[in-house]
Amino acid sequence: MLIVEIKGDKYQRRPYMSLSSAEKAVERARSQGRYATVRLVACTPVPGGDLA
Repeated sequence: MLIVEIKGDKYQRRPYMSLSSAEKAVERARSQGRYATVRLVACTPVPGGDLA
């Protein structure tokens, strides 16, 4: 999974499943004068974890 972080008037984080979509989001943000980065993250299950 890729997380796009955009810093502008407010801080935003959005998940993407494809690199091309994440790159397009960064390009859009940068064309609007915002600072944007892409982070590659791994999601792993927590054995015996209770999310409630």
